[in-house]
Amino acid sequence: MAGATTYGDGSTLNREDLKDLLTVYEPQMTPITTLAGKADAPQALFTEWGLDAYDTPEFVAQEEGSDVSNFDNKAKNRERVGNQQEKLRRTWMVTEEQEKTKTAGVKDEVAYAKSRCFLEMKRDAESLIASDQEMQSSNPTKLRALGTWIQTAAQSVNPVPAAYRSPVGHINTTATGSLTDDDLNGVMQSLFEQGGNDMARYTLVAGPALRSAITNLQRSVGGGAGNPYTINQDAKEHNITLKVDEYMGDYGRIFVVPTLFNGRTSGGSLTDQAKARGYLIDPDMIDLLYMSSPEMKELEDQGAGKRGYAKMIFSLCVKSPLALGKFSATS
Repeated sequence: MAGATTYGDGSTLNREDLKDLLTVYEPQMTPITTLAGKADAPQALFTEWGLDAYDTPEFVAQEEGSDVSNFDNKAKNRERVGNQQEKLRRTWMVTEEQEKTKTAGVKDEVAYAKSRCFLEMKRDAESLIASDQEMQSSNPTKLRALGTWIQTAAQSVNPVPAAYRSPVGHINTTATGSLTDDDLNGVMQSLFEQGGNDMARYTLVAGPALRSAITNLQRSVGGGAGNPYTINQDAKEHNITLKVDEYMGDYGRIFVVPTLFNGRTSGGSLTDQAKARGYLIDPDMIDLLYMSSPEMKELEDQGAGKRGYAKMIFSLCVKSPLALGKFSATS
């Protein structure tokens, strides 16, 4: 008797079993664009805003009977900074044949294409904001991203005035494997020395390596076999917490939010440098400036099938670089 060849000879009528399931296992959370405020729509491709600073405290004794002869211009410390608008776009199309074909996991091909297009553009915007891109004034215009707003050196285009650039202490480059409490508190102290607010509530948008390093700050490694962790925790909880979502330091409170979009290049993969990147953000200090809010456009079907695109035109307003910190290790 010949052996069975259920699918081998092509002569059977057995149906294939294809589940009504389509899985896209990709990151979708975009914390920075979620955190940022939404300001009034700009009226030009280049938007500016003002910075100001108080004078250094002084206590000069005044002689009795002396007249006032010198007057201070209280506008003398004012400076202007700005950013360019940038246009992002993602396209989609569905052939007539594909639209009429029953596809596993997809009830409506056009709706799926539009939804995916929007989500991909949202990821593009998050990656752009969290990158090191510098501003570009020529066509196409490009916005300055967080990584370049937060730097000690002068930017190459329309640089931030020296008095308002990030101090050295705002930026930590310690490898994540060597990160200590002093590193984290050092950045917070530097921020406090500028703003003077020891009750500040920051959000640290952290790559996975940085997030893990901060969690490790609560652990002490024992000397026994397997190097077990020692964790101080109420035994009544009947569980062991091995992560840090909130960190309370001497100069404020940090809420730690993980991300996979920091420090990327356009079209680039998740590198060790991206995994170690983190931005310490006061959410009140960043806004998104939408010249054109995210929207979907459907174009004429010229025979190949339905098609269209999603687009947005926006910029990033950093109200003061002095209010933001950065962790920028290479590993």
